[in-house]
Amino acid sequence: MKLLLENWRKYVNEIRIKISSKPKAFVLPHASAEYSGHIALELIKRIPDYEYGSILILGLDHEGGESGIYIGSNHSPDTERVDKLLSGGLSEVEGDHSIGNLIPLIEAFSELPVVPVVVSTYDPSLSDLLRTIIDDETLIIASTDLSHYNPLDVAGERDHQTIANMQAETPELDACGREVVRTLYDLIDEKLELVDYDTSAHLQGDTEKVVGYAAMQAGGFSKNLLDAKAAVQNYLTTGEMPPPSGEMKAAFVGITKNGELQGSMGQTRPMMPSNIAAIEAFKSTLTDSRMQYDPREVMTSGSGFEVKIRLFTDMQPTALEEVVVGKDGLYVESGQSSAVFLPEVPTKEGWDLSIYLDELLKKAEIADRNFDLYKFQTESIMVIT
Repeated sequence: MKLLLENWRKYVNEIRIKISSKPKAFVLPHASAEYSGHIALELIKRIPDYEYGSILILGLDHEGGESGIYIGSNHSPDTERVDKLLSGGLSEVEGDHSIGNLIPLIEAFSELPVVPVVVSTYDPSLSDLLRTIIDDETLIIASTDLSHYNPLDVAGERDHQTIANMQAETPELDACGREVVRTLYDLIDEKLELVDYDTSAHLQGDTEKVVGYAAMQAGGFSKNLLDAKAAVQNYLTTGEMPPPSGEMKAAFVGITKNGELQGSMGQTRPMMPSNIAAIEAFKSTLTDSRMQYDPREVMTSGSGFEVKIRLFTDMQPTALEEVVVGKDGLYVESGQSSAVFLPEVPTKEGWDLSIYLDELLKKAEIADRNFDLYKFQTESIMVIT
C-alpha cells in the first residue's frame, strides 16, 4: 500500500497542470474541416461553457508573408484590441487558411469577437505587444498542423515527439506553426496537455503522405479528469489500482495507434469514482475486438499508443432537435438494446442530425421508433504510452 501511494503521488505531481477555472489557451489544427474539423471542435465546442470576452487567434502564412493583423476573410473583429495592435506597429496582412479555416468553426459555437494575428517569425517584441491586449477573459488559440507528408508510422513518431516538446515548451517542433506555438509559450503559464490526436489518413486511407493533427489545452481541466489521467498513467506503469478519488462519473476510453482506432469502451452511467471508472474503461478497451495489438504492447512504455480518457456528464433525456452536432453525444435504449455515439463521431463522419440518429439506431439494432434518447457531453484528455 505504501508503494502504491508513493506511485500515486508521483504521477499526480508529474502532471503539473494548474487547475484553473477555464482554459487559457488551445492549440488547434487548421486543415479543411473534413480533415481536422473533428479535432478542432473537440475544444472549440467548449468555448460557450466559459465566460470569455475575446478570442486571440495566432496563425501563420504558409507562403512566408509578414506578421500582422489578419484580414483574409470575413470575421467579427474585436476592434478595440485590433486598434491597439495596429497602433503598436502591426499592419494588416492577408494571411491564409491557418486562420481562415478556424474562424467558421469558432463562429458555429461562439459569437465572441476575435483578434486574428499572423505570426510569421518568433519575435519577443511581438509577444510583449500581444500581452497588452490579453486579460483573464481572453482565450488564446494557436493554429498549427503537425508533421507533413510522412508515412503513417513516421508521422506518429514525429508527432508524438512534437507534442512532448510542446508540453516541455521547447522550440524543436515538426509543425508548420512552430513560430506560432513558440509565441504562445510566452503568453501562458499553464502546461499544454494533449486532448485529441488524429492524422489525415482517416479520410482517404492514404498512409504514405500523412499530416498530423492535435488539439491541446492549457488549464481549465476538472480535478475529476486530472485524477482520471493520473490513475491511468499510474496503471500503465504499475498495473495497480489507486485509492478511489473524484466524483462518481461514467468514463469512456479510446485507444488509437498513430490516430487509427484500436478500441473504445466504457460506462454510460456514473457508477464509480472518476479515477476508478477511467481505469476500468481502459481495461475494457484492451479487450475490444477491434484491437490489432497484444494488450501487453499497449501497456509497454514507449509503445506509442494514444489513450484518450473521457468523462461523461449525466445523461439528459432529449429530443433530436435539441442535439448540437459536434458538442452532444447520443445514447439510445429500447428494452435490452442500447448504443452510444461519442460527440465527435458525427463531425468526423460528416453526418447531419437525421443520419446521426439513424446510424445510432442501426448500431443498437432498434428497428422501430419506440426508444428513449439521451444526450451528454464529454471532457477529455489524452495520454501517449
